[in-house]
Amino acid sequence: MARGRGSTAPEAEPASSSGARRGVKRDREPERNVAQMGRRGMEREIFKLQQDHNFLSIPKVAFGRLVKEIQSSFAPEQLRFSSEALELLQMATEEYLMYLFADGYLATAHRRRVTLSSEDVRLVRRLRQPHCWGETR
Repeated sequence: MARGRGSTAPEAEPASSSGARRGVKRDREPERNVAQMGRRGMEREIFKLQQDHNFLSIPKVAFGRLVKEIQSSFAPEQLRFSSEALELLQMATEEYLMYLFADGYLATAHRRRVTLSSEDVRLVRRLRQPHCWGETR
């Protein structure tokens, strides 16, 4: 039945093969929305991630592709990496990025801002460089 101006009768729902109504959620794990989690739920998730010492936030396959792409720009022949070497590279990369963003956020807070910007990260990278007068790190 087509909906018109004077139509007040509800439309009949089409029968599905499983007999389930539309809008009924299946037995899936609910997706986490940070806005709905609240402060306590977010703190609980951060604590859970901090307890896992082997947690890597970049997917392993994607990181492996990135390493191979960077390696191919330096050497024409394809090199092979062991899984332990890739894991070690990934751990070092993620630790470097974590401290870079943490220091960048300190620069953001110093500017009395809330949002981390590329200028803050650029400043941190500039301050981390060794100086020209022979200072070693």
